[in-house]
Amino acid sequence: MLIDLKAIFADYNAQITWNTFYYDTEKSFQAHCDDFDFSDDLFQANIHPNQNIILDIGVPNWHEPNACFIIYVVQDYDWDKPLKKVCTDNIHILIQEIKLILVEYSLRLLTLDEKLAKMYSATQQP
Repeated sequence: MLIDLKAIFADYNAQITWNTFYYDTEKSFQAHCDDFDFSDDLFQANIHPNQNIILDIGVPNWHEPNACFIIYVVQDYDWDKPLKKVCTDNIHILIQEIKLILVEYSLRLLTLDEKLAKMYSATQQP
């Protein structure tokens, strides 16, 4: 089965700016490394456009025995001081961490103001 990260981000106000992420669950993490499927830059999205919070995923050490996915969450492109950094070679943990980060840092597509506006307009109808 192919993992599509775009589906995970569909319910959030995130702007995907780079996506070369490819993961086939039929292959092991190490097999992906051996086949040169990974790089430093696999996926990047602005997960909170109002505060310029970026989620970045890569495998910078794909050629080394201790290779892992690294998720960085940074604000204002301050890569020296990430808000969060996670390292895993397990695709299921990667997806779980992405979901937790999205809940923690991003805005849902329907903001509180939009919800209040819809509630208000519903009360104004005859």
